[in-house]
Amino acid sequence: MDNTQAINLQREIMDRALEVVKCKRSDYSHGSDPFRNFRKSALFGVEPWRGVLIRLTDKMSRVESIMEKKGERAVKDETLMDVFVDMVNYACILAGLCLEELGELQQITKEEKMTELSKSPQELVKTLLDTHTDDPELNALLLSAAKAIERMDMTFSNEDDDG
Repeated sequence: MDNTQAINLQREIMDRALEVVKCKRSDYSHGSDPFRNFRKSALFGVEPWRGVLIRLTDKMSRVESIMEKKGERAVKDETLMDVFVDMVNYACILAGLCLEELGELQQITKEEKMTELSKSPQELVKTLLDTHTDDPELNALLLSAAKAIERMDMTFSNEDDDG
């Protein structure tokens, strides 16, 4: 495998992982808490992050078993790629639960906002135009904001040219 193939593989796994997690969240979480089903492990005295860590190690054991058996497996409808996709999703869920528990999730959100604020007007416009939601009113608002930023950027550019 060369570097391009490795990047393409990673992109494929990440894209599939995102699609799977969207569907599973719809089935398991039903609302605003994306980790609702994982939090139920607390009913049995297991911290949610530990519960996810256990699921992640289950998937690691599955990979180990499949590889030791040279690809042979009894469960035929779960591919090795499916296992890797699950591992990526469990790792992301684990990160969310751990960062949330340690209070570091807000720090990441603040850093993201600072990164957004440091973007050029053109980058902000692109981000706004690339953001699509199921809410037509919000989409219209995002489009209006993008147009306003473009107008402001042109105004400042003209002032710089005059100055």
